Amino acid sequence: MKVSELEGIKLDYWVAQANILNGGHWKDIELRPYRSDCWTLYDRSEDMIFGWITENFLDSIKLRQELNLGHAGLHFWPSVDWQHGGPIIQAERISAYAQVDEGNLLHWVGVVEQMQTARRGWLGPTPLVAAMRAYVASKYGEEVPDE
Repeated sequence: MKVSELEGIKLDYWVAQANILNGGHWKDIELRPYRSDCWTLYDRSEDMIFGWITENFLDSIKLRQELNLGHAGLHFWPSVDWQHGGPIIQAERISAYAQVDEGNLLHWVGVVEQMQTARRGWLGPTPLVAAMRAYVASKYGEEVPDE
């Protein structure tokens, strides 16, 4: 699948995969399929689920109940939530800026500033989507496997 077409849960999934690839505090994390279009973030070092990726907030509430997590755990939503996407933008030195095309349509462009190869802008409908596409592309290139 083209990174430029990633959105929603698929984009969040590949951002999580990129975080795992980066290592750091994600080095012991494993994405485990829970059901169709839902993954848990499993911490092997702690032997526990600490988060999940789902399409929407209602699915997130249901999943928290199904997994008996109480108030623990987080809905990893970096393409929507600045609390998750913001630290990635800062750590990876990603710029996001607005661009208006010939038809006066607003797009956002995400660029990884520290890339050693030619800089490329990744478009998105929001600054977070554009930045997360740029992040995934910086780790995997222009396409990711269909999973």
